[in-house]
Amino acid sequence: MNLRPRIGQVVLVMLVAGAAGLARTAAAVGQSEPRQPSPIPPWKRLLSDEAAAQVAKLEEQIAQPRREGRFVEAIAPAREAAEIRTRLQGADHWQAADARRAVDDLRKIATLPEEGRKAMASVGELAQRAEAEYHQGHYAESERVHRILLEIRRKWLGEDHPETAASYNDVALNLNGQGMYAQAEPLCRKAPAIRLKVLGENHPTTASSYNNLAANLDGQGKLGEAVASWTAAAAIYERIRSTQSASGLERSVAADRSSLPALAVALARQGQPRAAWVRWEAGLARGLLDELSARQLRPLTPDELRREGELDGQLQRLDERINRLVAEAKRTQEEDKQLDALRQQQSTLRGQWVEFQNALDREYQAFAGKPANLGEVQKALPSEAALVGWLDVAQHHWACIVHHQGDPTWVAIPGSGPDGAWTTEDDGRPGKLRDALAGHQLTWGAPAEALAHQRLAPLRPT
Repeated sequence: MNLRPRIGQVVLVMLVAGAAGLARTAAAVGQSEPRQPSPIPPWKRLLSDEAAAQVAKLEEQIAQPRREGRFVEAIAPAREAAEIRTRLQGADHWQAADARRAVDDLRKIATLPEEGRKAMASVGELAQRAEAEYHQGHYAESERVHRILLEIRRKWLGEDHPETAASYNDVALNLNGQGMYAQAEPLCRKAPAIRLKVLGENHPTTASSYNNLAANLDGQGKLGEAVASWTAAAAIYERIRSTQSASGLERSVAADRSSLPALAVALARQGQPRAAWVRWEAGLARGLLDELSARQLRPLTPDELRREGELDGQLQRLDERINRLVAEAKRTQEEDKQLDALRQQQSTLRGQWVEFQNALDREYQAFAGKPANLGEVQKALPSEAALVGWLDVAQHHWACIVHHQGDPTWVAIPGSGPDGAWTTEDDGRPGKLRDALAGHQLTWGAPAEALAHQRLAPLRPT
């Protein structure tokens, strides 16, 4: 199960006045220092479309027998998937290492006594039940089921195992959901300790463990310790981000994998506006001007534009179908198979999207500039313009304003509840407007006005 604190990345980034001037300046910056091609290290290697489809098919052949307790049958396809990843991505790529560990796990489980095999066969159903309870906000029940999973994994896989670390993490997240942060902290610390020992420091789940620990510490008011943990997560994220998604703004939508939004808000809360900007901007696009100039100047062919739109649309539709199934409290066996198939399709498509974008980056490197620092962004801004963005991280909602000169200004955005608390209605405003626009509703003006009042009114000088 992959439970994560709910982090909303940038709701909207806008240029207030002077947009055309910034775009022209961004293009000029983008052409100033063309990048030179460089060898791709093993950990950045991605599967081709054909190889990704082959691995997805093998994963289907692994999932079904494993759910049914036929672990021996799952070994051969798991071994083949591991061989493909190791050959094409390199032995030191985290996905290749995970695939090899999966083979070892299946071999170990297949040799367990009947009690152990039955217990491990029940893991999938238990995880599904716990996930459904979590997404419905039934944290106590989800915690109870996750504790059962934790004991199964500790007993049959061992303490120092990635799945055991995942169970510690899941129990802790459900305790956090109940406001029991102090009780959750020891479990939050166990997860990164195990993952660091077993998986190493360049694995995405190690980063997510530090991220979860930071959220727990922040919930206890230990902001300084939380910043240290978010910083550790950010360092890992920066090393592996190229394997997670494509370059630029596409990376920023994968906020659940990054600690950068939460770290930016935490630094703003500590009164470090420039440091907060650096983290926010890195999470946005690994160089905002770099992204603006590269995307404006890339002379994509009609086929490239069509392919980009197709992949984007397919991923969005898959996300929607997966989210609907995950939210089901009780899924049938057929729905369970459908969910597995959709997730495998999603993994394959995401690999194709990353490969496609990286290919465009290689083809149009001359159109990409260097990542922009604060000074470069401010130099590109006309004196009458400002760059404004919003960050929503758990219960924290902030806006960042960058002017032509001076430190960025960070402003806390209050909700409509008592003492400025955010309500469910506040959280739903962006989605309500998005749905109205997507549905071409004539009534889109009211949600737009409500969102503008919520997000812009606190930024006006008093």
